[in-house]
Amino acid sequence: MDLAGKIIRGTLKATLKIDINSDGKDDASTNISIPDINLPEYLKNTSDLVLIFDDIERCSIATSDLLGYINHFVEHQNYKVILVANEAELEKNEKYRIIKEKLIGKTFEITPELDLVLDKFTSDTRTEKFYNPHLDLIKQTYSQSKYGNLRHLRQALLDFTRLEQKLPHEVTDSQELVAHLLQLLLIFTFEIRHGEISAKDISSFKFGWLSQISSSVTEEKTAIAKLTEKYPRIKNQELLLDADLWIEILDKGIINDTLITKQLKNTKYLISKKTPNWIKLWNFRTHTNETFKELTNEVWTHFRELKFLDPQEIKHISGMMMFFFFKKNLRKKHSRNINRNKNMYR
Repeated sequence: MDLAGKIIRGTLKATLKIDINSDGKDDASTNISIPDINLPEYLKNTSDLVLIFDDIERCSIATSDLLGYINHFVEHQNYKVILVANEAELEKNEKYRIIKEKLIGKTFEITPELDLVLDKFTSDTRTEKFYNPHLDLIKQTYSQSKYGNLRHLRQALLDFTRLEQKLPHEVTDSQELVAHLLQLLLIFTFEIRHGEISAKDISSFKFGWLSQISSSVTEEKTAIAKLTEKYPRIKNQELLLDADLWIEILDKGIINDTLITKQLKNTKYLISKKTPNWIKLWNFRTHTNETFKELTNEVWTHFRELKFLDPQEIKHISGMMMFFFFKKNLRKKHSRNINRNKNMYR
């Protein structure tokens, strides 16, 4: 009866002070009485009940104080108590480890059946058939995140469904393109919602990949370098969409389907003979060395002759040429260092 007694014991009273003429002084006051709470009988008799405390790690009360309070029910009231929490977060507090030995008898880890959960999540989107070819990719990416947060997975699938439904069949019929786009959205959602990156960080990923190439020169790992290690299948330098579009999707929930469709049509998955050469060059990893040289010379010539007028095109081409220049000089620098080292030991 101790728990129920604490809830219903006595009448709660408070005094409300009123400033009538706004002079900063209290001119009147009134007492407010809150009547006893009429609890149902099953809450008044708690002797056979189990107390469940959920989301312990999110409680604003200090962990030691909270567990001390709960311990009162266990030791003095002989209640059975279940704590539901992310223990990895609790273990960051050294006091928790000490209190755990005294308070907590058994610890169980709940591991969801991902296949069953994924079936439920995809059915919630009402597009199960669309996701069927990509279930292995979804499970693999979810596992690689190592967060085990099903809420984030569900939100990512709902967001991707909104995006996919606004795209034309010409885009969604490409299974490779859809898989690539889905993988990126999953990764960004997991990392952003877990607080590892922000949506705005995506703007720096191009530069991150650039510095990743020079990892032997700079020891500090960039955010994208860490993501590449964590998700080996992530496509280097292929965000598919401009960073601004990703930020709108992930941070603001805005889907500019016209611009998104235009950019997806310019990816290597939907490239055609009508595709401008600078876009073909953008997907340089798909070309032979000979084709790459031809495209580079042609695009660079047109660039110097000021034939590109669209600001977005100029921005992309400038960045691409800087990337090629940097990579070429980096190889030369490594070659000079190797030759210098050889001469030292002759």
